[in-house]
Amino acid sequence: MTALPHVPFFVRPPADENGGVDFLGLRQVNLDLMANFLPGINNVTALLRPYSVMCWLVWAFRRAVSAQGLNEIKPSEFHKYREKVEVLFNWGHQLNNNGVNLAGNAQLCPAESGSVPLDFASWKRNVSWFDAVNYGPSLKDENGLGFLRLVRADVYALTDSGVRLAEALDEMLRSQQGYEILNSLDLNRASADVAQSLYKAWGRDEPSPREAEVFRHALYIPEAIGKQTRAGQRSSSIAVILGILKSASKPMDAHELRKVMAMVSVDNQDNSNSINPELNARVIWTVLQVRQAQRLAFEALFGWLEDRVLEHGETESAHLTESLMKALRAADAKVDEPGWLSEILARHVAVGEKYGSILIAGLTEPDVDIFEQMGMLQDAIYSSRDESAIRAVGTLLLVASITEELNSNENFRAPLSEGGSSRVSLSYWNKFVRHKHDLPAEAFLTSVIENFLLSQHFGVAALRTSENKPRLRLTIEEQGLMSLLKSTKSSWHPELTPDRLEAVMSLLADCGLVVRHRSEGGKALSYSAT
Repeated sequence: MTALPHVPFFVRPPADENGGVDFLGLRQVNLDLMANFLPGINNVTALLRPYSVMCWLVWAFRRAVSAQGLNEIKPSEFHKYREKVEVLFNWGHQLNNNGVNLAGNAQLCPAESGSVPLDFASWKRNVSWFDAVNYGPSLKDENGLGFLRLVRADVYALTDSGVRLAEALDEMLRSQQGYEILNSLDLNRASADVAQSLYKAWGRDEPSPREAEVFRHALYIPEAIGKQTRAGQRSSSIAVILGILKSASKPMDAHELRKVMAMVSVDNQDNSNSINPELNARVIWTVLQVRQAQRLAFEALFGWLEDRVLEHGETESAHLTESLMKALRAADAKVDEPGWLSEILARHVAVGEKYGSILIAGLTEPDVDIFEQMGMLQDAIYSSRDESAIRAVGTLLLVASITEELNSNENFRAPLSEGGSSRVSLSYWNKFVRHKHDLPAEAFLTSVIENFLLSQHFGVAALRTSENKPRLRLTIEEQGLMSLLKSTKSSWHPELTPDRLEAVMSLLADCGLVVRHRSEGGKALSYSAT
């Protein structure tokens, strides 16, 4: 959050369009729910081998410093050493066309023949595996899997598991050409032959059995299940995944697994003040999926609104409402009939009663399948703005009905309230819909546009704006709403934030807790129990 100014100031007209991915302030709740379900990893920490490499370089650096009889570890020397190892690691993958999605894969080899320098500047690189958006937090003991400990700024020590992981990789590296260069504090040049040789030992796709064993004990700790710790939360969630795979009749892909994990009972008989850890994990997961749909729908609707203001000159909320009503009429929605909203909500209740819950009904009825609706909404965002607005409204009403159903169970109420009114919690949205369900469609949609899109954006932007970093996408002038975007190409095309499931499934396969199956061509992945 930007600090509030101490004196009044005028915001300069934006020279460039502001960036960002969270213009309605909804993102943090989703991230918090993800962190509660799978703490210690993020969406990019999908490979075991980089953990080994990062642990190894800290281990090898400390060993080299000790061998030279040095008493002090200098961050500048560690930076130099770290860059060498990271460049070589990525270089081998680039030479073997296996660097896609690796941090630093955009590095460019210096235009020299033979031996080349191994520092980031020479390779026009500034991305490190230790960066916060990459493996940095996940490596540490504070919030991650516990392989490294930050001693002071840019100085690391290894935990016991970090030492074991480093030693496991060292067994693979020590026989390779270039091992001497890797271990030296002074040698900082190498040839492509060295990178190729090292790639045979530390390629991304083949962690050794010993690495897999060490990593497995850090990622999944059955004895921690039930404890209020990050390891306990993560292990409870992994236990859910493993249990579902064990009971499955065939391998499941991530999309299938995502849906099945959200099919948790909301029967009032399940209410309890002390639910079991695996059920608690599934509660968090279910709420996360509903929240994902809510956030995508609001953001898609805001992107549609941006287009209407910029492309069609709609300067008042009434104009926007009429355009939305027109789009809904074209889709045969009965928005001009009394009780439009009440009828939709009643249909949701009826289908929920028929199948036991709306979420379970989604396995059979696509119209109430929240995952199907998210997929079609995501496609519509890029193909037809009006269709995306129609689907966004439908998804938001479905979200309200699912929230109402989940809220009947005490176990769901706390996560459903995450974010409160300021971040439009699921509970807050549901209460709004229930309170307004008797309004004519026009009045209801106007209230949504004014409260959850325009006012929400202005409030979020005001809190995050500074003189040098404006956040507004729209403004209100004498003539009404005005866009600060340069073209409709810049209007918001939101995408779902991945929920860490693909990342954890990849890690579970790398460390041998599940079996990975590849389709012909290797693009589609599915998983089964070991």
